[in-house]
This record gives sequence, structure tokens and C-alpha cells, in this order.
Amino acid sequence: MLQKTESLAHLGSWMLDCRTGQLTWSDETYRIFNRTPGECAMTYEAFPSAIHPDDRAIVDATYLNSLVDGKDFYTIEHRLIRTDTGEVRYVIELCEHLRDESGQIVHSRGLVHDITEHKLAELELLRKHEELQAAHEELAATEEELRASFDDLAGRQRQIQESERRLADIIDFLPDATLVVDESGCVIAWNRAIEKMTGIPKAEMLGQSEVPLHGGARSILIDCILRPDGATDYPYDIQTIDGEIFEATVDLAHLDGRDVTLMIRVSPLYDQEGRRIGAIEIIRDITANAAMERKIERHVAELSRQTNRLAVANKKLSLMNSITRHDILNQLTIFLANLSFVREARDSQDISWYLSRMEDAADLIGRQIEFTRDYASLGIQTPEWQHISSVVRSAAPDGLPIEDESGDLAVYADPMLTRAFANLMDNTMRHGESASRVRVRYLLEESGDLTLVWEDDGIGIPPDEKELIFRRGFGKNTGFGLFLIREILEITGITITETGEHREGARFEMHVPDGMYRVPTTSAS
Repeated sequence: MLQKTESLAHLGSWMLDCRTGQLTWSDETYRIFNRTPGECAMTYEAFPSAIHPDDRAIVDATYLNSLVDGKDFYTIEHRLIRTDTGEVRYVIELCEHLRDESGQIVHSRGLVHDITEHKLAELELLRKHEELQAAHEELAATEEELRASFDDLAGRQRQIQESERRLADIIDFLPDATLVVDESGCVIAWNRAIEKMTGIPKAEMLGQSEVPLHGGARSILIDCILRPDGATDYPYDIQTIDGEIFEATVDLAHLDGRDVTLMIRVSPLYDQEGRRIGAIEIIRDITANAAMERKIERHVAELSRQTNRLAVANKKLSLMNSITRHDILNQLTIFLANLSFVREARDSQDISWYLSRMEDAADLIGRQIEFTRDYASLGIQTPEWQHISSVVRSAAPDGLPIEDESGDLAVYADPMLTRAFANLMDNTMRHGESASRVRVRYLLEESGDLTLVWEDDGIGIPPDEKELIFRRGFGKNTGFGLFLIREILEITGITITETGEHREGARFEMHVPDGMYRVPTTSAS
């Protein structure tokens, strides 16, 4: 938060250990001096290299004299020069000395305020002021020459008009779109930049009280100054700067044929006696910057997705490598061993038994290869909305009778969801023993989540195996079915557990997070 505050205020800080010469800068100080933290050890002796050559002597002398004279505090304005670009920056430095118990100065600390924009504006205003002053003197001379023809009032009016014209010229040539309104909200200045931005000429806007840039008569940012208690329907979030300056960022559609993002800043205008006479609004088109930020965010999000996909791919490759090199080789060993026994056997009954073992091994190898194919496809395609009734019908056309109570329920899941339900039916038929039917239904939870239930009337799952059945390789067959189901569901955050009572049937509950399902307005079962 401190770094953000320093950055917004263009205010850096530093600390000098007078005993060691070690100089410590804040991040904003590094930014102001155009240095990179850690690029070199900062000491007082290295500090002057960042100061403008014409200011180094006075900066050094001011600091050393404050030590000699025993001053506890001083301020100084000076220039910096950036070695890579030659750009000159203006700063104000405030220094305070800290003493130990004996009164000796042991530390110096200070603040560095980047006032470049203010200084450049001040110099520009000074130049304009000098022009105005010269014009004023010229008018005064003209007034003296024409005193016989014009009275004093006419001369003053011309002087005021000339000053107003020059002030209008200054506003007119500002690079940012700028408008000025009086206390009643009528436009009294509309510069060239805002003409270009809106396509509306100055002649059509002067004296108007509705600014089409903001969409007509609704509240606009400048109302924060003119009508702070009456205007509340602002179409954007507003930040307050120094209590009187207001700033906001707004997206406008079809402005001059484009969709744009604008940064708007307004501040009050006062006369020489301190009375508010209106307000000025400055508008800057930051569309390119905003688009770049959004592009960066998209790239970061895509990079994150690619990283996650790579992690999933690595996991699958590792698992498939394990299956290929271990499980399949084990079954081949069994197959070849029984083949050797067949060659040596003389009894037909023994041969049949060995052939049966070989057939089982070959079948298991086929299942393992089929699993590697399915697992390699997992997560490759984009998840999609799928109606559970259609998935159930497609997954188990030749299985046990199904009481489908899912209605129009749709779930956002991997396209292999059909395979997950096919494996559930396969599990029921292989291990359910006495199972004669399957029931599919769902429950809406108070948390907003949904529980999708697959249950049968078979033998059920023993309590000590309820979690083991989801591990790869567990069980009498390949041990891949329930493992693959959990992997498919987890892609979109769906979890699965077995909660049935042993000997009363298996019950698989799939927990679907809020936002990952769609249900009709009728109540769930």
C-alpha cells in the first residue's frame, strides 16, 4: 500500500547512514531517478551522478552546509538527468537529520517529490504570462497614444478581452480534450482537441448546458463540482484527489464511430477573489492503454490455462508410461508363462486351464490399452453443457433398466462424461451381483450446489473400500473404471464419493458446484 501511495503521489523516500555512507532508496525513488533496484550499491558518493551537472555543486553544498551549520531540516529544488534518454526531470527534496543521544548526526532521511509535470506547466504558464505581460504593456502604450480618442473604460475592456483571448488560446491548444463551463453549467470553452474527439465544432457547443459526449442530460463528472448534492446518477466510479479534483475512467460506445475508454478529470475554477466561477474538464483517450491491459490479462489467462493443460498432460503421460511399462508387461509375462505351460502340458484339461489364463491376460491387456486411449483424450476437448438424460441413454443402452429422474438437468463437464456413466453401469453389472435396476436423480443443496446420484439395488460396497475403489488398479479387473470416472469429473470441479449402505446397494454421489449445472424451475427429487 505504501509503494502504491508513493507511486500515485510521485513521492519517493531515502535514508542515508552518515557513518557508513550507505544510501537506501524506496521503489518510487528508484523510479524517479530512472534506476533499477539492486543494479549497484547506492552511496552518497554515487548519488550525484543522477543530478543535472549544473545542479550538482549546489545540491552537494546545501547538504554539507546543513551538517556544518547544524541545521535539522532543509528543502531544495533541483534537476535530474536520465543518462539513457537525456530527459531532464524536476524534483523537490526535503532532508531531515537524525541525531544520537550525544547530539551527533547519524542519519539523514528525506523525501523526493517528482514535480516535473507541475514545473513544465509552471514554465509554460510563465512563458504565456510573459507574452500576456508584453501584450499588456503594448496595450498600455497603445492606450496612452489613443487616450484622446478612447476613454479609460474602453481601454480596460480591450485589455480584458485580449487577456481572455490569450487564455482561450492556451486552452485551445492544450493536447487533451478540454471544456470549461460556468456556474450555471453552460459551456464557455471547447478546445480543438475536444472538437476532434467528438466531431462537434465549438460554435455549436458554446452556451449549451448538455454535453453530448456523456449522452445528454444525465449526470456527468463536472456535476461533482457544480451540484455535489444533487447529482448522484454517475455512470462510473469516481476518485477524489485533494478534495476538489475528481477523476474517473469510463467506457463509451460509438463515440465518433468508435468504442473508447476515456480518463476524465475535473477541477473548479476560481476568480482572483477566490470565488468559484465554473469548472474545467479534461478528457484523455486511453483506449490503446486499456486495450493493451486487457490483452495482457488475456495472455496471462491463456498462459495459465496452457500451464494447467501441460500439468495435466504430464500427469497423464507419467501414468500411461507406468501402465505401459509395468501393468502390460506383467500381463504379457503371465501370457507367455501360460503359453510355455501349454506347450509342455499333455492333459487337455490343463491346456484348457492355461488357455483360460491366457485369455484373461489378453483381455486385461486390451482393457489397459483402451484405458490409455481414453485417458490420453481426457481434457483435450473443451467442456460443454450436457443433458444427463441423454448421457445416461447413450452410456448404457444395453445395461440394466434405469429409472431416470434427472429431467432437464444439464451439467457442464468434459465430453467424456458419457464414458464416465458407461463405466458406472459397467461397475454395477460387474460388482453389483444381485443388482436388477439403476436409479438416477439429483438433489439441490442449501449451499447452491447440486448432488447427482447414481444408485443400484445390488450388494453395495464394504465400508473399508469406499475410497479405495477410486484408486487406479484397485479391484478384481483392471481397476481403471472408477479411477477414470473421478478424473473425468474433476476437470470441471465435480467430485464423486460412494455413500451407500453395504448389502443394500451402491450409491455414487457426484457433487456439482454452483454455476456448473442448469435445472428447470420445478423442485428436484
